[in-house]
Amino acid sequence: MPGDKSPRSQNWKETEGLRERAFHCSNLEPSVVEKSTPDEIFLIDAVPDHKNVIIGTGFSGTGFKTSPVVGKLLSQLAMGTQPFLDTTPFQLSRFKHFK
Repeated sequence: MPGDKSPRSQNWKETEGLRERAFHCSNLEPSVVEKSTPDEIFLIDAVPDHKNVIIGTGFSGTGFKTSPVVGKLLSQLAMGTQPFLDTTPFQLSRFKHFK
């Protein structure tokens, strides 16, 4: 609201300024944040040729509701233990370019 002096309003203004500067410095468009994979199914996998790099990305709107399960899967992959669920449907290899 115009003229709002509440701490929440001030924090929001500061955060907005930081976001604008971050996007400006990185040359990213804000829409990049909401991108998904081409098939709209998220990725949970190790990066090929860099098995010590684990990724979990492309969640779009499903990230919040799946975060407990995804967090457990990512931690198991990072620790080198067998995931409690089959992650094959979420692997990079489903895209021809990464096979």
